[in-house]
Amino acid sequence: MRFLPAIFANVILVASALGIGSLLRPLFPEKFSEIDRFALTLLGGLGLLGTILFGVGQFWFSRSAIVLVLLPGVLLSVVMFPRALGKCRTVFPVGSPPILPMAIISSVLIVTAIGGFAEPIGDMNSDAIAYHYHGPKVWLREAVIRPVPDEVLTSFPSVVETQFAALMSFGGQRAPGLFSFASLVALLLIAASLSMRLGLDGRGAWWVMALCATMPAFVPRSIRRIY
Repeated sequence: MRFLPAIFANVILVASALGIGSLLRPLFPEKFSEIDRFALTLLGGLGLLGTILFGVGQFWFSRSAIVLVLLPGVLLSVVMFPRALGKCRTVFPVGSPPILPMAIISSVLIVTAIGGFAEPIGDMNSDAIAYHYHGPKVWLREAVIRPVPDEVLTSFPSVVETQFAALMSFGGQRAPGLFSFASLVALLLIAASLSMRLGLDGRGAWWVMALCATMPAFVPRSIRRIY
């Protein structure tokens, strides 16, 4: 049961990002396929959501403020997501993927999810603690986003860290780590989209995603914690 808040927080955040990202869809060129549109909707939505949270957080960053930012996106995603996913299936054959790359991708995603449930460990010498967790925790406590005096990196505009704060607010300390799962899915979708734009079919895109999933640069921190 202790994992459910982290799962709930991530589902709400991703749903809100998809909803907010749907506002960008009219700006996409007509030649974009549905997999292009879906991948960019998620990526753009995450960027917009983090930016909005950062802007609002300069004045008010309580749980109520975070809810007011996330809620419109969630409502938009209820309308957008099922239709967009259905269209993606006509371009990206989810129903009949190659077995080997699907097994590789599934294995990596499962390990990423399991590792994401681990609570963060370390001290201020760890980049994840000093920057990605310390700032959001202080912002939530103070209910406003301000540079933390003993951590210079919190002086920069934060887009991902504001979303970590939203996750921590609803899902506790485990929620930001579990976000590795969502971010990896977003990266794999972008890789599939680019590969299909370069001429590969849906089956070839599965192999591209499998290759990307096994690259060290793509391995999330949550997997490293297991080892």
